[in-house]
Amino acid sequence: ALSVPRDSVSLAKYAGQEMAKANGPVASVIRVNEFDTHAIQGADEGNHPRQLQLVDEIIGAYHDGLGKAWDRSIILTLTEFGRTVAANGTEGTDHGYGSAGLLAGGLITKASVVSQWPGLAKNEQFEQRDLMATIDYRSVCSACIEKALGLDHDKIASEVFYTPKLPRVYDYIFS
Repeated sequence: ALSVPRDSVSLAKYAGQEMAKANGPVASVIRVNEFDTHAIQGADEGNHPRQLQLVDEIIGAYHDGLGKAWDRSIILTLTEFGRTVAANGTEGTDHGYGSAGLLAGGLITKASVVSQWPGLAKNEQFEQRDLMATIDYRSVCSACIEKALGLDHDKIASEVFYTPKLPRVYDYIFS
């Protein structure tokens, strides 16, 4: 029996090695807990930078595990909640409205920010508190599925996300 350590970084490297095989899996999921940083979030030290360091190490492990297959990969991050613009009284930014996602991998060929940036002034924030969400992140997920698997956006929108009119953002990410 194969024995792989159960930490996220080791699992990411193993997943990359398996995905690099000719008939290997086409996707994997690594869950990173403890981003719900209510307090002592910190900019250089604290809960949030530690978690971001872990995400960096996971992406590096995927890169190492995938080897040459990195060139045909997409790493897509997801989160279930956004962040507030300003820190709360205990130095956290938990449970906001808008959020951000990170894409990496060989199929991501340019560094960019895909957004309709609303600004950070109070009148540009959701409820004068949170970053305004401007893109349905399911559109980003759809674009990544379209690119990686060659599936049609309309089919992904209808049959994966049950949203036939889901906006297509493929060209913003991949052209």
